[in-house]
Amino acid sequence: MRRQVTVLVLVIVAVALGAAPAAAQEAAEPTTLAATGVGRALLRPDQAEIFLGVDRVRATSRRARVVANRRVAAVRRALRARGIPAQDVQTSGVSVTRERVRARRGRPARFRYRATSQLTVTATWPASAA
Repeated sequence: MRRQVTVLVLVIVAVALGAAPAAAQEAAEPTTLAATGVGRALLRPDQAEIFLGVDRVRATSRRARVVANRRVAAVRRALRARGIPAQDVQTSGVSVTRERVRARRGRPARFRYRATSQLTVTATWPASAA
């Protein structure tokens, strides 16, 4: 049970690292951290599968991808620092979408880009250590 709590705390910290603002000059965007979970264990678990996502919005597609990739790299480093092997962290999705921002208060309509990247983390441990 202690190992489960450690893995869950690790995930929350890794996601929080990804939610921190990249730099003061970056466009202000509401920061959100969302976590949901449902679990039921009839036996002592020895594996956990965790899904993480990074979502960044910027004025250009390239900038959105660069910022999202930096966040994913920070999450991967945090996971490696906690002893999760690189082969247990897999990219499960990457996307870039263009969004139209409506014209407001005399400003013309414009576009912005959203880069999203998802990771799947499989954490395993010996049943005797749980």
